[in-house]
Amino acid sequence: VLFFLNVRCPPLCGGETLTSEDFRSGRLNGADFSGAVLNGADFSNADLRGADFSDAELSGANFTGADMHNSTLSGARLIGTILVGAKLSGSRVDRADFSGANLSEARLTGVDFRSATTLTAVNFEKASVENANFAGADLAGAQFNRAIADGAIFINTRLDGANFTEANLRGADLTDASLLGAQFVRTQMQGANLESATLVGSIFDRADLSGANLTVADMRGVIMIVSTLGGANMEAALLHEGLFQGIRFAGADMEFASMIETRFEVFPLEDFILQTLILPNTLDGANLRNTEIIDTNLEGATLDGVDLSGALVDGNTWPEGFNPP
Repeated sequence: VLFFLNVRCPPLCGGETLTSEDFRSGRLNGADFSGAVLNGADFSNADLRGADFSDAELSGANFTGADMHNSTLSGARLIGTILVGAKLSGSRVDRADFSGANLSEARLTGVDFRSATTLTAVNFEKASVENANFAGADLAGAQFNRAIADGAIFINTRLDGANFTEANLRGADLTDASLLGAQFVRTQMQGANLESATLVGSIFDRADLSGANLTVADMRGVIMIVSTLGGANMEAALLHEGLFQGIRFAGADMEFASMIETRFEVFPLEDFILQTLILPNTLDGANLRNTEIIDTNLEGATLDGVDLSGALVDGNTWPEGFNPP
């Protein structure tokens, strides 16, 4: 059955070699492309609902704007594939290789990527990945700029060097995730779970982590600028050699946290009438019981009502007029 001219086989194309074939805007829902060689093929704006691409070669293919709801991509190779604006909710992607694929603006709500072979250097810019499951996946270098990832699962996921600029990660689960050198610029992370996450060398610039869980997180060498950690749980977090400028820690729980050679500096901010505003680190009312604070500069912090009972403090620089226990 042919749905349009100049195409040899739909809907039964299993095992066929169709390199660079033109399927644009085709009505191919339910078509069988399993095991087919489709490198460079053009499926832009095609109807591919329920189509089977299991074990297909799709490197460099173009699926821009394609409707791929409930399709099967198990074992497919999608290296460098273009999936801009594609609709993939409900699709199976186990064993698929998405290395370097462009999934910007794609709809991936609830997709289970746990068994995908690799997702390194994938572009998820502006993609909708709410409640998607990336647990255990390799997403090193992935771009999540302006992505909607509320409630997404990144448990034990490798996200080293990932970029989350202006992304929404509210309620996302990043337990045990590796986020070495990741960037969080203007990222919304309220209520996110970063328990035991590795954040060494990561950058948080104007990020909102209100109520986030950073228990036992490794935050050594983190740079945080004008961000919010109000009410966050930072129990036993490692903050060695971190730089914090203009951070709101009010009400944060930092019991048993460790700060060695950490710097809390004011952040000079020029407002719209070019007056310089000094933003301190606000630790008012924070729980610092039983913390380890050694060789740390706290001159740029406010510490009203801070509880330092049981804290180990040595060699620190405190705000003027503050008397540590």
